[in-house]
Amino acid sequence: MRGFTLVESLVALSLMAGVLLSTAALLAWGERRLAAGRRSSIAMAAANSVTESLQSEPYHHLYTALGGASHGRLLQVDSRRDAAAARWSPLVGELPDGFVTVRVEALPGGDSFLASRGLRVTVQVGWRGGRRQREVRLCTVRQ
Repeated sequence: MRGFTLVESLVALSLMAGVLLSTAALLAWGERRLAAGRRSSIAMAAANSVTESLQSEPYHHLYTALGGASHGRLLQVDSRRDAAAARWSPLVGELPDGFVTVRVEALPGGDSFLASRGLRVTVQVGWRGGRRQREVRLCTVRQ
């Protein structure tokens, strides 16, 4: 009599089920990582686009173009609540709860924006990734 016993068949089926479940879990994990990578790429591209648009602004108009006063030393605008930054909202439209924050600081050497020796511009793109808040930041100095 040839063939497999019931015990051998059950062991083979349980091994096969374990392999299939492990493969399914690995595929689900890979899909989540792929989606997270895509969101990070979108955020980095948005931050780069905002940084480039700010670089095209003339130095002495940058601060006031974002709604700041020329006598200030620090300005921060957020696309969720400031009209000056709302123009960048479409860049993060594909990100869950996506937003753009731009921070402009006058570098030491003067008592106001116009008297400073340069500006530090920080662009932050944030979004909700699963249960945690994620962000990408780009920082540049203009002199």
